[in-house]
Amino acid sequence: MTLEKAKYLVWGTYGKDAMENNYFFGTPLPRVKWKCLDDLDDDHLKRLFFNQGLLSTEYRDAITMILRDRHKAETA
Repeated sequence: MTLEKAKYLVWGTYGKDAMENNYFFGTPLPRVKWKCLDDLDDDHLKRLFFNQGLLSTEYRDAITMILRDRHKAETA
């Protein structure tokens, strides 16, 4: 997979804390928002990588490439 392809893989998200609020307080979940992986911040990507047990190898590789590319750009 190329970095360009990795950036355009999409992920469905309810937004920050939506799942926790639903679980603890019964707050209804909002509609899923579909975002390109490249549009998610580093913390969100790291949470996906470490907390999504069923995350495919394709998504793990894509997240790794995006984070490495961002880190490389910061240190250049």
